[in-house]
Amino acid sequence: PTLAVVATIPVGMAFDSNTWSGTFPYGIAIRGSKAYVFCAAYGDGNDEHVKILDVNPASPTFNTKIGGIILSGVYTRGAFRPGSNELIVPRGQAGNNYTATPEVAFFDTSDDSVALTLPIQQAPGGFHGLEDLAVTPNGRYAYTPFFNFDSGQAEVFVIDLAERRLQDVIRLETGDISTHGVGMRPDGLLVGVTSWNVGRASFVFTPTNTVVYEFETGKNPNELAFSPDG
Repeated sequence: PTLAVVATIPVGMAFDSNTWSGTFPYGIAIRGSKAYVFCAAYGDGNDEHVKILDVNPASPTFNTKIGGIILSGVYTRGAFRPGSNELIVPRGQAGNNYTATPEVAFFDTSDDSVALTLPIQQAPGGFHGLEDLAVTPNGRYAYTPFFNFDSGQAEVFVIDLAERRLQDVIRLETGDISTHGVGMRPDGLLVGVTSWNVGRASFVFTPTNTVVYEFETGKNPNELAFSPDG
């Protein structure tokens, strides 16, 4: 209502330019009285890289960090699975290993525990990671695009959240190896993904997992969101 900053909440180590160390808050998801902050952390001395904040105005600990989930790695932008207590987040550098196969981490927010980690197969080429994730409204599937620093094929991974397995791999024909953002249309029929290097957005029809159209966005599109009416 006022567009005013009401709180600034520390979540970890400040950036150290000498060592490139720090706790880098990368994404956030809010449900009920809690906010979950996903951190792409390096050299901050611990593996609590999902921070939990109290966002209940009636609570005595309102606007403070009240806990965290300990699991090594780098976390980006996650999403809640509708109809459940699960929070699904892309995870890189498992075991603090830079070349580790990327994963999708499942957290149970009823007790803020680790439920499962699911490795995602390497794309052809060098190291790759997952930067964003969107879940269908029925809670059945997650879509997560990959980015790559070296070479490979532009891909979007489709994960069956009920079966806990990789369901499909959608290959884009953009020629870009760095696909960053993903957005789910509210009806779940369309997923948009952004290709950073070539400045394009691609849209996938989810019943068939096929690309139905693309358009130019301009330089370096990072994230994508749909209006509430789709």
